[in-house]
Amino acid sequence: MGKIYYDMGFLATAEVVECSAKDLVGQYVGQTGPKAQALIESALGKVLFVDEAYRLGEGAFGKEAVDELVDCITKPRFLNKLVIILAGYDAEINRMIQVNPGLTSRFADSVNFKRLDAKSCYHLLRTTMEKHKQLDASALSEPSETFFEQMVERFDELAALDNFANGRDVGTVSKGIFKAIMKRKKSANAARKVTEEIVIEQIESMIAERTNRLLSAKSATTIQATAGALSMQMETKNPPAPATSTPTTAFAMAPQIAAVEEHAPETHEDNEGNDPEELSSISVRDASVSDEVWNQLQRDAEQAEEEKRESRRLAEKAEELRLWLKKCADAKRQLELEEIERKKRELEEKLRREAMEQAKLAQMGLCPMGYHWIRQSGGYRCAGGSHWVSDGEMKKLCS
Repeated sequence: MGKIYYDMGFLATAEVVECSAKDLVGQYVGQTGPKAQALIESALGKVLFVDEAYRLGEGAFGKEAVDELVDCITKPRFLNKLVIILAGYDAEINRMIQVNPGLTSRFADSVNFKRLDAKSCYHLLRTTMEKHKQLDASALSEPSETFFEQMVERFDELAALDNFANGRDVGTVSKGIFKAIMKRKKSANAARKVTEEIVIEQIESMIAERTNRLLSAKSATTIQATAGALSMQMETKNPPAPATSTPTTAFAMAPQIAAVEEHAPETHEDNEGNDPEELSSISVRDASVSDEVWNQLQRDAEQAEEEKRESRRLAEKAEELRLWLKKCADAKRQLELEEIERKKRELEEKLRREAMEQAKLAQMGLCPMGYHWIRQSGGYRCAGGSHWVSDGEMKKLCS
């Protein structure tokens, strides 16, 4: 970028001054302004590249740094005399510019880096591994048709994840391959080989790791959102005000330009598997119910929903493995599929049995309020908390 603007005659040199948000922010009151100004002065006639710029929106001192940045680049001393690049993930950068509305007008353009597609990931991996002269990377340089299709298929799956990090993740895969090869015993007078098995194993390992992170994050968000909604409904009859959002705005100034690394758009999912009517019915706590009974009731309700989500997850995983086995017969994968199918059948049978019991309880009208029944240890309790049916009583009702 510096070379481009230097060749265009906007800059005195193509030199790039790299820094992070912490280099602009002070540690005590009165330090941030002079520190930020000194850094901007050092970049006069050059390119100032601020990595992870979204951190400027964090804390009181961060806001002071943003204000100083806006103030400096409008002064005649700095205006059109340097290129400033603010780099970071799209969503975080957009939140940061809310700190000072002046940023939007001064950084009006953006450069978004698109996600690598599966074939680009393969080419980058091949190039990276071929740089290791002590390795025999012929499996990647001249892959078989089957192996190439397997790699493309798995890179497609990896690139589809919300937390895919483009070339950084491909680099992590290449390091994993290198480490796995180095751990294996080397044959005498033979180069260490990059095998198809190791490559597929490392890509699948990253897919599993990234998927688990997403599932953990979504699970925590779902539980927190559900608990917050229940708490809000118990405290007030008035519904919470709808959240407002500010449209995402990319930014840059001429010749200053902001480069924003593209990140997958944030998704805001409803609490998966939660029936709004059921949540509404369990939100009203009977007056005679103790805290202990009520808190246990909420935990068991969440457990019931988690089992439904797990059933869907197992079904999706089984389908993925079934399709995979069509292309590549693998005894280990077959055993894994059989185990998943077994767990899925057991869980489906449990949910089917509980659905029948739920229908029987609703039919009997044992809860005058008509609340939904929640499975607990030893029996069922109505969502209001007052009415209880033990397993023994349930067995008699269904006999």
